[in-house]
Amino acid sequence: MKFTHHATQRMQQRDINQDMILLANMFGEPSKKGEKTILKRKDIHRLMKILAALDRRGGITVVDDKDTLITTYFNDSFNRKIKSNNDFVFS
Repeated sequence: MKFTHHATQRMQQRDINQDMILLANMFGEPSKKGEKTILKRKDIHRLMKILAALDRRGGITVVDDKDTLITTYFNDSFNRKIKSNNDFVFS
């Protein structure tokens, strides 16, 4: 996304960074006229709950091929399987 000089100035003045703009564009709702995108507090709280769940599970991995989902798993699921296999110790 390109930024105008005006937009860059306002971002600096308002302490808004590119990540915030990316999140607003990804998860916000377009206005009725479609000229702007609005990320509301309720949307932010919903995202925070989702991110907290992902944080508890160590993140998520998504395996896809362009527009087809192949599989997905939590990042800590593999480690949990390794831990459960430690019962079989070879001497």
